Amino acid sequence: MRKQMRTIMIGMLAIGVGVAGVLSSPVSETAQVEASSYSYSADQLQALATLNEYRKEAGMNPVTLDPFLTKAASNHYAYLNTNGGAYGHSEVKGHKGFTGVTPKDRVKAVGGSTGQLLGENIVFQARNSPNSVYQLVHNAPLHRESLLNPDIQSVGFAVEKGNQKGAQVIVMRVDSYEQRDSDHVYPVPNMKNVNPLFAGNEIPNPLKNYGIDQSGHILTYWLPSEAFIYDDKDFSFVLKDSKGNTVPAFVDFMYLGTAKLIPKKMLNYNETYTATVKWYSPDNNQRGGRTWSFTTMANSTTPVKPTTPPVTSVKESKDYTVIKGQPLYASNSTKSKQLVQIPTNGKVRSIEKRSSWMKVTYNGKTGWVAVKNLKAYVAPKTESKYANKNMKAYTTRSTKGKVAFTVPKGKKVTRIAVNGSWSQVKYGSKTGWVASRDLSSSPPVSSAAVNN
Repeated sequence: MRKQMRTIMIGMLAIGVGVAGVLSSPVSETAQVEASSYSYSADQLQALATLNEYRKEAGMNPVTLDPFLTKAASNHYAYLNTNGGAYGHSEVKGHKGFTGVTPKDRVKAVGGSTGQLLGENIVFQARNSPNSVYQLVHNAPLHRESLLNPDIQSVGFAVEKGNQKGAQVIVMRVDSYEQRDSDHVYPVPNMKNVNPLFAGNEIPNPLKNYGIDQSGHILTYWLPSEAFIYDDKDFSFVLKDSKGNTVPAFVDFMYLGTAKLIPKKMLNYNETYTATVKWYSPDNNQRGGRTWSFTTMANSTTPVKPTTPPVTSVKESKDYTVIKGQPLYASNSTKSKQLVQIPTNGKVRSIEKRSSWMKVTYNGKTGWVAVKNLKAYVAPKTESKYANKNMKAYTTRSTKGKVAFTVPKGKKVTRIAVNGSWSQVKYGSKTGWVASRDLSSSPPVSSAAVNN
């Protein structure tokens, strides 16, 4: 299901906010790019830094500039400048500056890869690149979905230089699909100065199918990889004000592993709202979601940039159990080196929590695991048992494993855990796994006692 939605996305490329203006014309080239010699302008580098700042706020991996995507974006920018913004994402063969009908064609024309998915955003009346990224993330929810898509890795920017009413073309690419190690939300938790209004000035307009011209600020929720949801009864998205009143809203479910909550009316100024998402994935019997809050801006004619709390880390030292087997990563990224595999129910000790990641120690190694895969460690209930035969204890729950030690018949052991048909026991200072059927609650009766 997820793969099908991603394929649909290729054909659903949105045009940005604003109205096209008259632009000066840079030269369009169809020559392929020499990646090793490609250089970026300060404006492009600043746009990348701004985008990655917003992605970091939302707990997503940063993206990198790609010379082929940047050249393809520049070529299309030149085409729109010459032929008019009404062409949007398309070009017509034979028109001046033509380099390809679709974004994929234009990337291929300069020698670039289209990857697993390719998207293109266009914004008109762009004052500068950072401002355009700001507008797309905060005031254009469909563009936010693509720019903050957790799956994309590469981008290219094109923007007119020296004109405060120019245009910008942004091309995004998913190079390879990897695990979304957690869900993501926008506005991010505890964000302040959020615009309470979405004015409907986005093409395509996300309000088109709901019969309203404007709405409250649209919330975005990106689902994690393990969520496979086919029925809206398995998904809920609710917004409440500070008094606990539910805000009437539409739930747009779901687009590229993403859901939107669209308040039916403008939100109140200077109000704190709490959003709650709950989902159930029947294929793998997984449940998830989250609750978070944000605050709208005060009633003012002067726009205030939304602010977010800094990404902080919290030191702690607690014991956790791993809910399901997973790697111990060298850093807080699934792209980092895997140090060792932690088995299901493996015990770890926390060191530091950073967003959706926890730094832990496991069997003498230090690394990172996803917080969602941890639960508080509960010390097992111990009980005394007796070996009802000369009993072998293994290092693993298998008779094919290494024998750790032997317990003579009738000797007392302490059972500290049960897993299936196996019991983990402690005998003296040694710990190992034995077959539960070889244990009894009382000492076995000796043959001599029976004969008497």
